[in-house]
Amino acid sequence: MPEAADAVKPEGEGEAPAEAEEKTAEDDEPLPEGEEGAHQSQEITGLFLQHPETTVAITGTDIVFTAKVDSTTLSRKPTIKWLKGKWLDLGSKAGKHMQFKETFDRATKIYTWDMKIIKVVPGDAGAYRCEVTSKDKCDSSAFDISVEGEWDILGTLTTLPLRQWDAGEDEGSLDFSALLKKKPVVDEEKADVWEILKNAQPSEYEKIAFEYGITDLRGLLKRLKKMKTVEPKHSDAFLKRMESAYSVDKGKKIVLQVEVVDPNAQVKWLKNGQEIKSSAKYIIESVGNIRTLTINKCSLADDAAYECVIGEEKSFTEVFVKEPPVTITKLLDDYHVVVGERVEFEVEVSVEGAHVNWMFEDQELSRDTHKYRFKKDGLKHMLIIQEATLDDIGMYWCFTNGGRTKGELEVEEKELEVLQNIADLTVKAEDQAMFKCEVSDEKVTGKWLKDGVEVLPSSRIKLTHIGRIHRLTIDDVKPEDAGDYTFIPDGYALSLSAKLNFLEPPKIHLDTTGNMVSQNTIIVVAGNKLRLDVEISGEPPPTVVWAKGDTAITAVEGRVRTESRKDLSCFVIEGAEREDEGNYTIIVTNPAGEDKAHLLVKIVDVPDCPENVKCTSVGEDCATMVWDPPKFDGGAPVTGYLMERKKKGSTRWTKLNFDVYEGVTYEAKRMIEGVLYEMRVYAVNGIGMSQPSLNSKPFMPIAATSEPLGLKVHDVTDTTCTLKWLAPEKIGAGGLDGYVIEYCKEGDTEWVVANTELVERQTYTVRNLPTAEKINFRVVAVNIAGRSPPTGLSQPVTIREIVGEFSVARRNRTEWFTIYEHNRRTNCTASDLIMGNEYMFRVFSENLVGKSEDFCLSKDTAIIPKIGLEYNPPPFKEKDMQSAPKFIQPLLDRSVVAGYSTAISCAVRGFPKPKIRWLRNKIPLDENPRFLMQNNQGVLTLNIRKPSQYDGGKFTCKAINSLGEDVVECTLLVREKVECKLEIQSM
Repeated sequence: MPEAADAVKPEGEGEAPAEAEEKTAEDDEPLPEGEEGAHQSQEITGLFLQHPETTVAITGTDIVFTAKVDSTTLSRKPTIKWLKGKWLDLGSKAGKHMQFKETFDRATKIYTWDMKIIKVVPGDAGAYRCEVTSKDKCDSSAFDISVEGEWDILGTLTTLPLRQWDAGEDEGSLDFSALLKKKPVVDEEKADVWEILKNAQPSEYEKIAFEYGITDLRGLLKRLKKMKTVEPKHSDAFLKRMESAYSVDKGKKIVLQVEVVDPNAQVKWLKNGQEIKSSAKYIIESVGNIRTLTINKCSLADDAAYECVIGEEKSFTEVFVKEPPVTITKLLDDYHVVVGERVEFEVEVSVEGAHVNWMFEDQELSRDTHKYRFKKDGLKHMLIIQEATLDDIGMYWCFTNGGRTKGELEVEEKELEVLQNIADLTVKAEDQAMFKCEVSDEKVTGKWLKDGVEVLPSSRIKLTHIGRIHRLTIDDVKPEDAGDYTFIPDGYALSLSAKLNFLEPPKIHLDTTGNMVSQNTIIVVAGNKLRLDVEISGEPPPTVVWAKGDTAITAVEGRVRTESRKDLSCFVIEGAEREDEGNYTIIVTNPAGEDKAHLLVKIVDVPDCPENVKCTSVGEDCATMVWDPPKFDGGAPVTGYLMERKKKGSTRWTKLNFDVYEGVTYEAKRMIEGVLYEMRVYAVNGIGMSQPSLNSKPFMPIAATSEPLGLKVHDVTDTTCTLKWLAPEKIGAGGLDGYVIEYCKEGDTEWVVANTELVERQTYTVRNLPTAEKINFRVVAVNIAGRSPPTGLSQPVTIREIVGEFSVARRNRTEWFTIYEHNRRTNCTASDLIMGNEYMFRVFSENLVGKSEDFCLSKDTAIIPKIGLEYNPPPFKEKDMQSAPKFIQPLLDRSVVAGYSTAISCAVRGFPKPKIRWLRNKIPLDENPRFLMQNNQGVLTLNIRKPSQYDGGKFTCKAINSLGEDVVECTLLVREKVECKLEIQSM
């Protein structure tokens, strides 16, 4: 669809023509039908992730503004507009001065737009706006650009050259024609713009220029400066001078008039210092005292400075010529054509004879090329492509100095419908072969190719074309006629292909001798090479496919590969491995059919090593070893095993058997008790001996310990029983790893293990026992050789309920110390007593309710005698704690409000205790009642009650003792109290 291209031109589309960039169209066209409502329904939302920021730029430097939008929640791609002021769309200004860039991050779905202004000029200063829209959502961000430089009082930058008034502006420079909305026409006789400007403030110049259609703001400021700097003076030659400046529309006439004192005086008219001669364009008249210069059909060349000269006196004025922008009144249409058709893009502009520029994608179209024709017809401008090609597909642009439009061209290839395609043929020798095809256009001609070479008619080969049918007939077919045949219609990118084959079914001739042990089985020893040559036949030569199971073997290089020769297919396995065993298939096919053969390749190898070699039991000089057979026997039955052993840490292995041992359990003998051994096993079959198994865990030929001694009950509660015992009498070389405690109810035969881990101590408390049950206990010693015989109690233990407890206390002098709590026995032993002291003991009874009120004292006291020891303490040397005063926390400066109590504090240390003195402005405060001095463990505080402005100053704290003194100071600032009055006015 046609589209008015007012959006920012993406990076890479090239620069617009200079004329299109120097001026922009008036933005006063009504919105298309239905579009106005769409704009009104857009919701203002926060789309920006990053807003352009207000910037202060230095003249001549580059600045970049960046805006970012997250499109994850948007249904359509967002579009952006960069605007200056309220109306000026900067999209048409893309060029050397302004550059726009758009990027998209596919990972984060964030769009980034950059606007770069190159070599900032004072005219770039102002208010800008960035608008982003996406379907029914929009957002706007405003920012300002300030340009720093040397400005005069009129607001012009004196360090930069002003632009000339003619059309020779740099590409990309800003103008203000886009801001010229449909303003009411101002009668110049009623309102002189230059009089308004002379009386206006500099901040209002831009607004007035927009209102009166002046586009060159810097030229305006230059002329206004000259007008303001020229002081009117009395003239002896002129009664009335020309106004300081005039403005006129392009194509209109203007009359410049002066009144002279002497009616006979001769005047000269000058334009930019050059004398003007009377002509059809410039009419010079003299009537009485009035002298006039009339300029007909003003053009941009008439925009200049004019002077009327009488002798040495001059009357000076400036003429501004306003040129309206050329707008596009009819937009470009999109075209969809086929190759070779004529394309004519047409656009209408607002001014007859206006200059337009055409672009294709990012390249400007030249009028020198023969491919494109450019035509003008009044307001219409046409771009004509005589014969469209696929290279012409793309976007075409038309630019004026007031706008731009675009249209898309789509080109499709010509299509020829194939009603009947040619088919492959398979024939026998001396038969006839005929290829036939039918196309939709009977006028289409073509040519036949065989293997890429054109087929020429002969006595055997005939080429015919009747209507829409094309035929190729070959009589008496020979082997050399086989190949690929193609028909190519002239003028179309189309080809029809088929193949001519001979009919001879494929056949596999399999040789069953050699490695064959049966008709279709091949046995290969692992590591050896297998090469199987299979003879095949068929015409055309059949295609051979080797496969293992359902997987085709296509490699022609490597360890497993296939090789092809004439009438022979080879299958090769270099260094056969166990994984190569399986069912193989060879399939040969050609258009006449297929043949298939199945082979079983069996790989025989030494077996895998045995697994899980471990020691199950040991004796004083023997050990019983067991292992699992290998998972894979190598394709041949395992005949037996060979065993080896070594001492741990050694590298020398000793064979245990020279004849093959058939079992998986073996008792190794003739070992040394107390020495750690490791063992490994080999498996043997008809091919050879396997790799050794993993070493077994180290084991030691030792005997188990004897049973523990002296098992007895130490304590019993309602759910626990504490046992004690002695170590076994015989432990042996295997040492003792720990004990296992087991119990069972009286009458049961199932013993329950009480401890999850071996107990190293010779006491253990069995918990969670059933109350009031009779339980049998036994203890077993464990080492690397296994369990010892158990030791049990002579009778079961009754797990009784708690009926009472005792607390035992001792007294030393007048203090009582508790030595036992919750003692359930009627006796106890007090330990950790001091020699030479005398102790008395008392006992309380206790149950679930609590401790008894009375207690029982021991009849006799216990005296702990000294055993001839005498303690001679070292002589005590008292440490000298004296030190001079030193402040460890200084005073800090304070600022307080008058009338509010405050305090200052510090900290000091010293011995003997120092004497403290406070001073204000070097005057002691000892007897001043308004100051309260405190000393708390060396923390010194001076409280000041409701200080006034006269209480401020420098405060000093001195600490003095016999060893010296120390001083700290601070400044106290007392601020005047500020009173705030709140008046409440009744309604």
